[in-house]
Amino acid sequence: MRIIKKYGNRRLYDTDKSAYINLDELAALVRGGQEVRVIAAKGGEDLTREVLLQVVLENLQGGELFNVSMLHRIIRSTGDDPWQLLLRKQLAAGMEMLSTQMDQVERVFSATMSGAPDMGSPSSSAGGSTPRYDQTPAPDVVDEVREDPDPSYEPEPAEPEPKTPPTPQPAPDQELDALRARLAALEERLRR
Repeated sequence: MRIIKKYGNRRLYDTDKSAYINLDELAALVRGGQEVRVIAAKGGEDLTREVLLQVVLENLQGGELFNVSMLHRIIRSTGDDPWQLLLRKQLAAGMEMLSTQMDQVERVFSATMSGAPDMGSPSSSAGGSTPRYDQTPAPDVVDEVREDPDPSYEPEPAEPEPKTPPTPQPAPDQELDALRARLAALEERLRR
């Protein structure tokens, strides 16, 4: 965990590098996989959420993520009325679901790009686990070859075993399309 101190003059100090950084550099740290924690230089209050939100809105054009209607809803949910508390909980749950879906998409995408044969891993989403994909095809029924010294020997026909068709596994592209569709549906629900 990388600790960043925020001073009253809005300057950010990276304690690992012992140097001041700007919001673009902070964004680069996060993009590079660093977990950061931003604390107030005076008092030690955790400011991570606020500073990361500032990075999204100011430096990454995050305003494009939220349409005007959504911003109105977020602002309306800031009161103490029961319906406002419910709306905040709904917004938080929707964002958590979006985060979970984005985690799944990132896992599938990174596994696809790395050429890894196993693209599934347990997921914390409500949908259970991500399907596992194996590059090796299911083995066909292998006929046993019997070598019998008696050429007149004819075995009794065996009852055929019922074949269970293999469970069709969606292709990686199909899973990505399914995740995109779920993400679009979530975005549509959030716009309402």
